[in-house]
Amino acid sequence: MSKRKMRIKVIFTGGTIGSKINDGFIRPNGAPMTIIENYKKQYDNDCEFETLEPFEILSEEITGDYMLLLGRCVRQALDDSDAVIITHGTDTIAYTSAFLGYTFSDAKKPIILVSSGYPLDDKRSNGNKNFTAAVSLAYERIGGVYAVWCDGKQTQVHLGTRLLQQAPYSDKLTSVDNRYFGTIEQGKFYPNECGQAENHGVRLFLSNNLRELKTLSGFGSVLDLPCRPNMYYPSLTKEVSAVLLESYHSGTLCADERFMSFINEAKRLDIPVFISGANGRDTDYETVKKYREAGVFALPVASPAAMYVKLSLIASIGADAIELMKLCCGGDYI
Repeated sequence: MSKRKMRIKVIFTGGTIGSKINDGFIRPNGAPMTIIENYKKQYDNDCEFETLEPFEILSEEITGDYMLLLGRCVRQALDDSDAVIITHGTDTIAYTSAFLGYTFSDAKKPIILVSSGYPLDDKRSNGNKNFTAAVSLAYERIGGVYAVWCDGKQTQVHLGTRLLQQAPYSDKLTSVDNRYFGTIEQGKFYPNECGQAENHGVRLFLSNNLRELKTLSGFGSVLDLPCRPNMYYPSLTKEVSAVLLESYHSGTLCADERFMSFINEAKRLDIPVFISGANGRDTDYETVKKYREAGVFALPVASPAAMYVKLSLIASIGADAIELMKLCCGGDYI
């Protein structure tokens, strides 16, 4: 009896990995199959690809509703495949991978996002290498949501809920506290001992919720504020579901009179205020004590991008943000 081929569904969404330069600008080129054709030219294995294309955009155009559409497409693809690979742009891959990491936190099959720093026809592109690494990871059949990235020296595998937004002028994917999930070396997966995470089974966003929702209204209702010197605090309205502050690297912010006035207004409107980047240190600064005493909820060590997505999903299903943000999901908390 012949061995059944590995069945991989590839979902194309656009991004640099599916684009070309046209009239001096990078734009989706309507020919997403190139990456599979390139793979087949180089490798002859027992892998069978099927493709889906729910939309074709540059990833900076992603919205909650595009994510919802992608989530439904992934659920459909999982039914009759061994793994799912998603091609995606780098700009917002941390947000989409977090969304999938939460909505598929109990996935029994691998769901892998791949991107590229440059279009595939650019010799600097790592898109083909990333795709090849994703196929290798698919063969491991490790359930979960992941993103892969080859920087020329090492190919890392990242948990979907642990990706950080890239540093300015960099396309490299990194995980919180460098806790990447593992590496791909010569087609084999090697786990990173400090990057493993239990699936805690906290299913915050059940499939029934996704099927019922027509839109992810929480995206746009969460006010995300990175801390800056002498920063401006906007006026709050009841349309804001939660505030997410992103602290300085030491977990601090300027807890001055303007900040306290902002927090008091949030309390008056019953808007919970969270801060990311504020835990995981031996000793806190005095300013940390001030904002904690003011009622700001300091989140565990996690990706700020993932925390934004988590809060947005909680708002979309109308759940209690304070209670659910205490819980780890999809390995997001370190």
